[in-house]
Amino acid sequence: SKVVFAVMTTDQAANFWPVASAEGLLSTSYQLLGSEAMPYSSGSSYLPVGYMYFSPLSRGSLFTAFDSMWQNMTFNDLNGSSAVSEYGIDLFKVSLADGVT
Repeated sequence: SKVVFAVMTTDQAANFWPVASAEGLLSTSYQLLGSEAMPYSSGSSYLPVGYMYFSPLSRGSLFTAFDSMWQNMTFNDLNGSSAVSEYGIDLFKVSLADGVT
């Protein structure tokens, strides 16, 4: 069988599954391998037995420093007034206040 690497965002994947099924891509003629944004749950009614997806992982030489920094971060590091000023997150097309559910 042929191998298809499907790499797309979750919202694209949700629309991809029905089309791929209609076009015969989800048959036993193909082995489908999806990216981490294409988990089984986003298209489970379409997917054949044997569907797989991968989750990339990188632990290069600076991973320990990143992990230490990440463990010490707080909400204010990402959404506090200095972070808002530095990264301009208050300038998003959908404001933070409007996007909170």
